[in-house]
Amino acid sequence: MDLLEYGRARSVTHGGLANPGSYVLSGQTVKLINVGREVDSHDATRDQMELRQFINTNPYLNGNASAEWGTLDMLLESRLVTNFSRGWKNVVVGHPMLSGSAEDIIAAFDGVNTSVEQLTLVKATKLANLLYTEFPHFHDRPLIPNPQGPNDYHENLRFYFRRTRVFNRLFNNYYDGVKQLYQGDKIYLEIIRLVRNCIHHAAKYDERLADSERLLTMMRENFTHYISLTYSFLHMLNDKDADYPYKSNDKPSTPSIGDYLDLAMKRTRRGRG
Repeated sequence: MDLLEYGRARSVTHGGLANPGSYVLSGQTVKLINVGREVDSHDATRDQMELRQFINTNPYLNGNASAEWGTLDMLLESRLVTNFSRGWKNVVVGHPMLSGSAEDIIAAFDGVNTSVEQLTLVKATKLANLLYTEFPHFHDRPLIPNPQGPNDYHENLRFYFRRTRVFNRLFNNYYDGVKQLYQGDKIYLEIIRLVRNCIHHAAKYDERLADSERLLTMMRENFTHYISLTYSFLHMLNDKDADYPYKSNDKPSTPSIGDYLDLAMKRTRRGRG
């Protein structure tokens, strides 16, 4: 990522990022060799495309065979990255697949929930619709068709994550004597809440999950590439049209944190005028 950023700023291109021979291991660090300089013919997107090719075809990374690696490739193809928009490098490096240790990956998963909570209703609805395109069964094959209220929404989500004692306990969790329901009408956003609660509470119900490696394995078994995909989609909300199955003019029971922040920014701009 540093090379891509440096190259665009100074018209330096590598020209061989798809070639495994361009990479050497020095200690615990992977380094690039054979960096060229092609000022006149420099194409800022060429190295990006070849890096994606290397990830997808290298047998060690095995990107083509991994849905989770595929979510990183999707991000690398986004407008944010291909246009070198502000902050693109930090977004790419922050992707869960590049986070390193199990603890770091879990922290990145937890950060996805924080980012979702900060979305306005319109953007949260767009995110749910994008997730539907990859995981339609959560919406199309519910336990309770045409759910009518909080308990129905809760049971529909539980239907997909009822396999283990840990999830059974998460779905029956009480806080200050009140049962915590996954009651939102958009199941895709409630799954992210479930991810967050799994991270913070699973070890209470199975002490083996206090080990980060075990917890990460359990989460990948149950959520597959859902969390990493959500991370990528969070940075691609302006890339694609997605207006099904939820409408952005649906009224939530309570405003989101993002709605409050959006309103505060509007008031601030009006005050400055």
